[in-house]
Amino acid sequence: MSLQSLLKTLKTVKKSHRPNLSLNPKPYNEITQIISKTLNPSANSKPLNTTTTTFLSNLNPTALLHVLTDPDLKSSKCLRFFNFLLRNQSLLSFKPDLQAHLTLICRLLRERRFSDAEKTIKSVLVGENLRCPFFLIAPTVENFCNDPIVIAKLFNSMLKVYSDCKMFNLALEVFDFMKNNGIEIDERTCTVHLLALKSCDCLQLVFDFFYRMVESGIEVSVYSLTVVVGGLCWNGEIKRGRELVEEMIGRGIKPNVVTFNVMVSACAKRWNFKELDVVLLLMEKEEVAFNDHTYKVLIDGFTSSGKVDKANKLVLEMHDKGLRVDTHLYNLVLNGYCRLGCINSAMLMFGEMTDRSIFQNADTYFALISGLCKAGEMGPAMKYVNMMHSKGIELDNVMFNMLIDGFCNIGMVNEAFEVQVLMEKKGFAADLTMCDKIVSRLCKLNRIDEAKRVLNVMVKRGATPEILPETLFVIWPPIRGCIGLSKDWRLDEALDIPKIVGSPRNAFRRGSRLDTYDDIVRIAGSDRTLSHSLILGFTCQIYNSSEQQKHILLEVIVSKHECNVGVCDHTWRVKSEVSGCCSQREVDEDFDQVGACHRDLNAPGIVNAWRI
Repeated sequence: MSLQSLLKTLKTVKKSHRPNLSLNPKPYNEITQIISKTLNPSANSKPLNTTTTTFLSNLNPTALLHVLTDPDLKSSKCLRFFNFLLRNQSLLSFKPDLQAHLTLICRLLRERRFSDAEKTIKSVLVGENLRCPFFLIAPTVENFCNDPIVIAKLFNSMLKVYSDCKMFNLALEVFDFMKNNGIEIDERTCTVHLLALKSCDCLQLVFDFFYRMVESGIEVSVYSLTVVVGGLCWNGEIKRGRELVEEMIGRGIKPNVVTFNVMVSACAKRWNFKELDVVLLLMEKEEVAFNDHTYKVLIDGFTSSGKVDKANKLVLEMHDKGLRVDTHLYNLVLNGYCRLGCINSAMLMFGEMTDRSIFQNADTYFALISGLCKAGEMGPAMKYVNMMHSKGIELDNVMFNMLIDGFCNIGMVNEAFEVQVLMEKKGFAADLTMCDKIVSRLCKLNRIDEAKRVLNVMVKRGATPEILPETLFVIWPPIRGCIGLSKDWRLDEALDIPKIVGSPRNAFRRGSRLDTYDDIVRIAGSDRTLSHSLILGFTCQIYNSSEQQKHILLEVIVSKHECNVGVCDHTWRVKSEVSGCCSQREVDEDFDQVGACHRDLNAPGIVNAWRI
């Protein structure tokens, strides 16, 4: 039979009846074969043959409806064929209309292919091909589908699609239509809509829609209630959330432990213990018992707010109830005691962990050792460090720095220096602030070589004047007093710093070598914003110069920086070192006499006469 005869036969078939294949099976089998060939995966890369192209060009809406409703064709094949038509509409003489879409959707819903049905619904509601408004879809559904279960699934799916696409006004329109027309509303779909509203921070819309659910007669679940309470508590409206729970209890919606945990967590994180007491009383009244999560959020809140004893009581209560207490909860309590300086209580908690065979991890040791270091108890701290090593837990960079700080604070510089050396061997680098402390204390003990070693590490790691000023200020007098600071001594040579070419400001910031006396004077006079550390740094070069050169160099520094706030103490120190005078008055008089000489010598080219 020709294709024209086949299409003519299809036009005579009534829309409401299935074709009588027993009387004339060949035409319909021919359509099925054409569809099967069209959807064959091996044929996707090949161009369509003439028979298929002709069939598609002569296909009409009535024949399409027959294909979509044919029980002999699987719904998956119908869906693939329909999507094929949508992708190749140029081959058709018509555009698949709303009825074709809804026919396929209802079949998919009837066969519980909800995911495929939702995708097709989305293409109808918000897709580019059709995009049909809801007020046109709603009456069309009732015209060709009389199954209330399928209709309910269809409208609930539309509500979900609008909600997922954040078209909340249209979702509300679907909800009202279903309510007014007696279509069954799925409470789970409403919960999904509440979650979508909450994720967009539309708190008032969440609250309003929840009350629509309650007033519509839907059997609202405790999960929906928890979603609303969570949104209120997240926004800080804990009291409002608790009052909503109390109201819903009166309506027969009983909260569960998850609902209460949301309120308890919000109170604990905000340290709102007044409201927390009310929530716990309500929880006790409703006979809702604590679970593991309830204890966890309470212990976290109490320890972070300094109420560590209450947290400790909860830990013991968990043991009494046979609940599992993990390492994390003990660490919270132990760390809380350490922050309060209650080291003995922290050590007792550590011992309790040992007695109860609870594993002590790196965080446990970190909290305890940190507390001991801050309290100056370095002996017990090292005891726990050794205990760590015996369990195969290695010190990290933070713990090494913590030990250095603890030793330095109590004057045990030898131990601090040994820890710093051990860090280097293990591939760690001490913080520059910790190195600064070590250098300062080594200099006070006249251990200059070791101080220079650490200082050299600091400079090579990029220490800037923001780190070095205090160190240079501390080490200068001890170095001068202990080793005499010979006249050919240079700071950059003592630290073994390579020569770096850079801006005047970076000359000392990066520790570069100043080759000539001219360079020193040029840099000292070129920048009005040199930091205090650079002024001190220049003094290290003074001992390479003659007496006249010293005065010229110092007067350049002083004239540029004397007016700066906080610099006068440094410049007076520089002056006194050169002049040998003891009082500030004598120093000032000495430099007043040199000032005139400097102004005469500061003519162009005169500095070259004083080249080293």
